[in-house]
Amino acid sequence: MKKFATGLGIALAILGVLVIAYLNGRTHYNPEGVRGNTTGNLNNNGMFAEYDGKIYFANPYDENRLYVMNSDCSKIKKLNDDTVCSINAYGNYLYYVRNNYTTTSLNSIFRGQLLGVIRCRLNGKSPKSLYESVAGVVNLYGNTLYYQHYSNTDGLSFYKVDIDGTNEKRISDNASYPASIYGGSIYYVNTEGNHSIYTYNMNTGANNYYWEANAYMVDMEGDYLYYIDLDADYSLVRVSTTTGIREVLVDGSAGHCIAYNYYNGVIFYHVEGDSPALYRMNADGSDVEFIRAGNITNISCTSQYTFFQIFNTNYLYRVPTKGSTQAELVSIQ
Repeated sequence: MKKFATGLGIALAILGVLVIAYLNGRTHYNPEGVRGNTTGNLNNNGMFAEYDGKIYFANPYDENRLYVMNSDCSKIKKLNDDTVCSINAYGNYLYYVRNNYTTTSLNSIFRGQLLGVIRCRLNGKSPKSLYESVAGVVNLYGNTLYYQHYSNTDGLSFYKVDIDGTNEKRISDNASYPASIYGGSIYYVNTEGNHSIYTYNMNTGANNYYWEANAYMVDMEGDYLYYIDLDADYSLVRVSTTTGIREVLVDGSAGHCIAYNYYNGVIFYHVEGDSPALYRMNADGSDVEFIRAGNITNISCTSQYTFFQIFNTNYLYRVPTKGSTQAELVSIQ
């Protein structure tokens, strides 16, 4: 009887291990239509992504390796050794572009694949490569990743792949930047033409002309289409989707607007020129507020804080996304 009990215990233990392995190995799918990051963050290299009270981010003090912290910036923790950008987070997983060509890339070689589009668990473990070469922006929508695929022969082109790594498909030869998704379509700049704005219907696969412009950093936000107008001295403009009326929010003749991030009715934007600086304003261009002088990069908005860096440095700053304009240096231990 004792031998039987021992044998049964061993069998149950083995079964438990097999069940855990199965559960860890199978893909957990998302509800249709969910997003992995905001358009504004992805337009700014996707260095931060907020999900379920956590901020997943590329730590500039540690060669942009993957970290996590609470939305109030407490309990900072390193997740893995990947150097990352274009971070998306939803459900059970993180998705990001891996680029482990860093000053310690020789060590990276022994960790495996240096480049690609990666899916891992929210704790940074169990990485799975969905694409194993150079990639541009990645955008999660439902159970599909839309991304810029690179090859030595064709350069950047537009691809998609399911989150389980299946159904990889080349969508077009255009180096579409698929950051802006709204109403079942991706809004992008046609880089092979005059930089006008087109849409890609994710249900039908149709590409259609949308708006005449020499545009950069497109962001469709329901009633308005935002973009930087390269033909108007890099002015930040918006177009009403109902009336077609174009409004200039930041006049580029006084200093080029070279980056912005729309987030929940506010816009952070960077103006270069004789007095480069970061500003914040309402989405209609009102109540402009000065944040900080300097050449700014990687503007990343979350519910409590907006993060940014000074160009060509690894210093990270934060300012409340709404309210105070007091920027402070972030220290990550």
